[in-house]
Amino acid sequence: MGPGPLPQPDPQAPLARLGVVAALPQEARPLRRVLEAHGCPAGDGAGLALAVSGVGAQRAREAAHRLLDAGARALMSWGSAAGLRPGLAAGTVLLPETVIDAQRYRFATDPAWHQAMVTQLAARAHRLSTGPLAEAAGLLESAADKEALLRQTGAVAADMESAAIAEVAREANVPFMVVRAVADPAHGVIPACVSQAMDERGRVHTAKLLGHALISPAQWVQLARLAWWFGAAERALSRAAPHMIEVPPR
Repeated sequence: MGPGPLPQPDPQAPLARLGVVAALPQEARPLRRVLEAHGCPAGDGAGLALAVSGVGAQRAREAAHRLLDAGARALMSWGSAAGLRPGLAAGTVLLPETVIDAQRYRFATDPAWHQAMVTQLAARAHRLSTGPLAEAAGLLESAADKEALLRQTGAVAADMESAAIAEVAREANVPFMVVRAVADPAHGVIPACVSQAMDERGRVHTAKLLGHALISPAQWVQLARLAWWFGAAERALSRAAPHMIEVPPR
């Protein structure tokens, strides 16, 4: 039996204070647009506080702690992810029930919140996956890297931050949720020029990217595909973003 109809939030009830961690500014853009539409241009309001952490588990962990210290009573991991399961298309929204860390410890997302989000997004024809999400230690640059992590974990997708945020939520005993979108699918390749142009926070510097790509013109095709995939992920997150306020954690 599928989930029942989503109860409508009481407009008089205060929204739970939700802390959202996104690794990169471009991943945070869809949520910032929603907050601006609610008159919160600073990226903080409407029951939601947003932190851009930078890439990696430690930065995500620190950002999650800052949000809790500022009053958050629930945590969400938001952004893009690498597809591990063949056939999982770019732009698929990931609402995992389980997040698997590097030690293969499994964290559960909040069941009631998860069901509400699945119901809300499925009703609007979003392409969804609720399969497990694994922690990646670094950038998964090749299809072989993704296949290896798939074999090790059985996860459908991977990112570098969600498990760390899940651990902070468990320690603080607050609800936890993940909303991600597949950027590069299982067969995708991250061109070497991307990692060469990436700084320690995971930001890609355009001048360095173009400089490295000019040395190896064959990478232009890979770059074009990667840009299309990340565009599909951003469009999916933009469609999902309004529901972060419509379906608050309880």
